[in-house]
Amino acid sequence: MVFLGVALGLSTAQAAITWDGDFTTFRYDVNKNGGGMLVYPPTTYFSTAQDTELFYYDVSQGRTDPYNSTASGDLTEFGASIPGEIRMTAMAKGPAGGSSPSDGLEVQAFTKVALSELNAHCLDVYQETITWVNRQFSVSSEEQYALEASLSGLVNFAAFGTPPYAATYSLSGEVKLTEIVGTYPNEAFTEVAVLPVSENTRQGSVQITLVNQKGGEPVRYELRAFLTLQTRLINFALPNLTPIGPFPQEIYELGSASAPFVLKVHLLPDSDGDGVPDTEDEFPLDPTEWVDTDKDGTGNNADLDDDNDGLKDADEIIYGTNPLKPDTDNDEMPDGWEIANSLNPLVNDSALDADGDGASNLEEYLAGTDPQDPDSFPFPKKGKGMPWIMLLLDE
Repeated sequence: MVFLGVALGLSTAQAAITWDGDFTTFRYDVNKNGGGMLVYPPTTYFSTAQDTELFYYDVSQGRTDPYNSTASGDLTEFGASIPGEIRMTAMAKGPAGGSSPSDGLEVQAFTKVALSELNAHCLDVYQETITWVNRQFSVSSEEQYALEASLSGLVNFAAFGTPPYAATYSLSGEVKLTEIVGTYPNEAFTEVAVLPVSENTRQGSVQITLVNQKGGEPVRYELRAFLTLQTRLINFALPNLTPIGPFPQEIYELGSASAPFVLKVHLLPDSDGDGVPDTEDEFPLDPTEWVDTDKDGTGNNADLDDDNDGLKDADEIIYGTNPLKPDTDNDEMPDGWEIANSLNPLVNDSALDADGDGASNLEEYLAGTDPQDPDSFPFPKKGKGMPWIMLLLDE
């Protein structure tokens, strides 16, 4: 038995979520994309350029930008008279296609700094994208749900050092669920759940109970997805106007234009309160079970042989085999059969002939014969034909 989680409760009612549109408020912000850049001497060049952009929706502030907006920045510095180039690009936006998922939220962002031949250049440049969306909803009755967060994206950033000579970055996100009881202006706000995500913690989930009223007051909820990316490249410190060192000709990128960092949030029914959404739960009304690897009708927590390979889960741990995979070494012979017949379940030995009877181990398995007994084989050995056949030939 492989135990994968903890039961948290049981509920049989099935509530329905009603979303108040795709969003309540949002902000897509390339907040920083530039900085200080100079060469001195022999040719003096100095710039503190930035290329930023902001879109947001907040009626109270009179700003109602379209939900499918994309904030971007694209800055290139050092002109034709100055050798070398720096290009800084960044993006922040909401869900793909401009429509929120039917079960949650999605935000996206990326940053990139590309350098070329910057040997005598002083840089102190930085990027920051801030992307968030709020979305409100209510439920029809009390029910348990699984709130899930996942962060995807590739870090391709040649980080090194500490300021004043360094290339550094950070990326982080947060999913927050807030309960709102009552009606405006007498609303009470309570934090229900927070799921942080980062480069090293890409996924998170929590089991929650949602209600439609408290103390006779209506209840609604606000779900928030927040993602921020930050980078900095620096190689000088005032008052000195010479570089401490050059930047390696590397890539400094968090996500990319074609594959940005994406924070996805899903709010899914979890009828039995085990922390696994009904859509992923093979036993949606049993809080003690959620997966059945061998499809034998017994969940993995109660099943003593999860993969039905003839080897108990506890024994698989001793032998080093995979309790959730019936054929650990992919040699077409189940782990349990290999152990029972003194073969190695961790090595592909299907083509070997353990007993030297002319039949491979795999052939013996398929025929149901003993791979360790030379007198137990799946076909007649050469020169060992049946006697009656020899008599017929003599006639």
